[in-house]
Amino acid sequence: MRGPPQVFETPIALRCACGEMRAEVAVRRPSDANRNVCCCAGCQRYARALGRADEILDEHGGTDVFQVSPRSLVFTAGRANLACMQQTPKGALRWYAGCCNTPLAITLQSPRVPFIGINHRCVVAEDRAGFLTTRVGAIRATVNGKFDPSLAKTLKARPIDLLRMLRHIGWLMLVWAVRGDQRHSPFFDAATHKPVLEPPERVAFARAAAERQSSRLALGCG
Repeated sequence: MRGPPQVFETPIALRCACGEMRAEVAVRRPSDANRNVCCCAGCQRYARALGRADEILDEHGGTDVFQVSPRSLVFTAGRANLACMQQTPKGALRWYAGCCNTPLAITLQSPRVPFIGINHRCVVAEDRAGFLTTRVGAIRATVNGKFDPSLAKTLKARPIDLLRMLRHIGWLMLVWAVRGDQRHSPFFDAATHKPVLEPPERVAFARAAAERQSSRLALGCG
């Protein structure tokens, strides 16, 4: 017979590599989070852009990340060092410590989908993998990967694992949305719903879109 679920009153400590930025994530039970490994090209480009691919990516190009409620994260020091990157016009917002390029979290472009994904690299623990298994649970699935056939059976998530993960994170986001957690994100303004920082790439995206529109008009396609 299973005993009662373990409850943790102490938050998970986060810290950038140089120690200037610090934060805490309140996760009382492993079931309050969703942990997976993402092997998408975007996460891999992000790790390389920060110059920390060796620290972030595993041997198969995956990033260990766990999703939590946006209201669970609180900055305790160095918030002025927060920086943001956006790789494509419709891509996610990737938040990091600008003082030393340590990855912190990923969000969508709007707070209306209430979750933030915390990168394992900023977790304060000697054995991060073991610590995260205790605090936020085992890895539920490895997603978005293109593996060699010899490795696919071992690494690629089974359909049942994906369904279980999606059911779990879907339920969590429903609970967070009903509670209004999206109004308490440290990455978005509660009144305007805009990011607290404008990714510098958006200027280039807007310029490129304007140039495409001008070209269409010049060709009589607008």
